[in-house]
Amino acid sequence: MDLDTIVTTAILWLPGTLVFLITMTKLFGRGKQWSLDSTPATQTWRQEASSRDSSIPATPIFVWKDLLETPHIPVYTIIVVAALITGFQVRRDIARLKTLLFRLMFVTLFVLRFLSSASGTLYIRNEFQMWLPISSSSPLKGLFLHWMINLPLWNRTFLGRYCDRSASEGAGTADASSEGEKRASEVKRVSWRDAVVRLAYYHILDSTANAIWLRYFRPYTTYVNNSEILTVVFVIIMVAWTWLKVCIRSRRVTEVETRVEEGRENVTKAEV
Repeated sequence: MDLDTIVTTAILWLPGTLVFLITMTKLFGRGKQWSLDSTPATQTWRQEASSRDSSIPATPIFVWKDLLETPHIPVYTIIVVAALITGFQVRRDIARLKTLLFRLMFVTLFVLRFLSSASGTLYIRNEFQMWLPISSSSPLKGLFLHWMINLPLWNRTFLGRYCDRSASEGAGTADASSEGEKRASEVKRVSWRDAVVRLAYYHILDSTANAIWLRYFRPYTTYVNNSEILTVVFVIIMVAWTWLKVCIRSRRVTEVETRVEEGRENVTKAEV
């Protein structure tokens, strides 16, 4: 088992599995079920008997909700200032700027996935929903994500990879070597960095939908929580990442076109 397989497996499975194990430990360790009052304004806790109201979620809701979701402005301030200072220092070095954005993307994505899995335990009503792979809190969510990051569609866009294709392919040349490289890239196994990038684009939609759902349709907290703040931050990071990828690709295409033009001029001069 190589590094790509290990890291990709951890990225896909760890957040959901970890939340599931904590949930089951809490549930069976105490032999009790805890759930939140249905009124969002009160947010009080109570122990439920076995003959509880069917409208109350079947899974336990922990005080870790407030522990995880309560934002701390000083922490955000330190992180943002540090990221801005580092970004300003490497703004002229595309390679280092790309590395910085990728690291921010990776950390934010992992935290969002954990928070999404945790919040998903709030509205599990039955076992079927718990084991449904598309459910945020399902320990089988990794199956759906594995299928998603391996969709052939990702091989048709440069945004689906951490590393760019060759400059010649980016410029649209159709020589045999470029076609061979393209076919090789389509069957190549997804690297862990590619997996992070693909999950990141997926989670723009997933995290945004989750934040809207828990704010307006299934009230989660009475305050602006970490999930909502990090979703906004994450979208900004992904916009910056996409802009950087487009700039890198445009630069490489321009370089290839310049070399092709210079080659034509040299050939013309030689013929003359």
